[in-house]
Amino acid sequence: MGTAPGMHIWRIEKFHVKPWPQNRYGTFYSGDSYNLLNTYLTHDDNELHFDLHFWFGQHTTLDEAGTAAYKTVELDTYLHDAPIQHREVEGYESPLFLSYFPNGVFVLEGGVETGFFHVVPETYTPRLLQVKGCFKHVHTRQVALSRDSLNDGDVFILDLGNKIFQWNGANSRGFEKHKASEVVMHLKERRGFHIDLVVIDQDSPTSDDDVFWTTIGGKGKIKHEDPNSDLLEKKKTDIKLYKLSDSSGEVTYTFVAEGHRGIKPEMFTSDDVYILDKGYIVYVWIGSGASKEEKRQAMGKAQKFIQEFHGNAPLPITIVPESSDPRVVPKLLKEKN
Repeated sequence: MGTAPGMHIWRIEKFHVKPWPQNRYGTFYSGDSYNLLNTYLTHDDNELHFDLHFWFGQHTTLDEAGTAAYKTVELDTYLHDAPIQHREVEGYESPLFLSYFPNGVFVLEGGVETGFFHVVPETYTPRLLQVKGCFKHVHTRQVALSRDSLNDGDVFILDLGNKIFQWNGANSRGFEKHKASEVVMHLKERRGFHIDLVVIDQDSPTSDDDVFWTTIGGKGKIKHEDPNSDLLEKKKTDIKLYKLSDSSGEVTYTFVAEGHRGIKPEMFTSDDVYILDKGYIVYVWIGSGASKEEKRQAMGKAQKFIQEFHGNAPLPITIVPESSDPRVVPKLLKEKN
């Protein structure tokens, strides 16, 4: 672990860290918390670098979330403070986190006991999956097996084990349809028997959709997508920079600058900690000369910052030590939303 390029994922089980099976990488449960370590080489220096993530499901307990965060600190210490740390929350995952899973991120109800890829057709419990988002932020999550879960703005997959329905909402996006087809292909590849696929467009009914409607409670009116329900869309806001400092005797943050033209790399000084707010993700840059108290409170202050400026939305937080990559600031400022 951490000695060669590769990825490791662990699930928190009753305050213990348990390795997550590789054949389930990309599948998470909304009631659980996980740790992920990605170790990689760069062409620039041919040295090992680390990204360390802790992921919280929407329904995880405070104990599990706290254990995942604590284990992240332990692993960071074990790797001599070299990793870049990331807080990930279901529905708001960072582009980096999503990039690890080319087949998509699956978020299922319940915990590890719930099966997904292991299928016995005669006893398979039907599942309805929602595919939602845009571009790099398309997610797949399990929803209630009911017509009430459908809306005209998303794509839904009804998985019956040996038969799969892809239902395309009339106003669903091309990104969502494309991701749904990838999800279906992934499911078909993982199962050792023939699977029938039926694609249904909301505005083009088909004679093959009877089983679909019967399974989810019958035909009826489909609701419009709630414009405020899309947790997967990146929040659009201008980039802003704040400085976190204890020079006043307590750790506080103050506004520095905003906009890609207004924020300059030279504004990041090694003696302090900075919060770079990009709207859909918050970066915390820790100067190598920052005080112990500034470093200790960095994550907590970032969470309070999100509460104050983003209504407590569970945005991802990335902790970036200056020592991890002295060139990281220009990279963050150039990063496209």
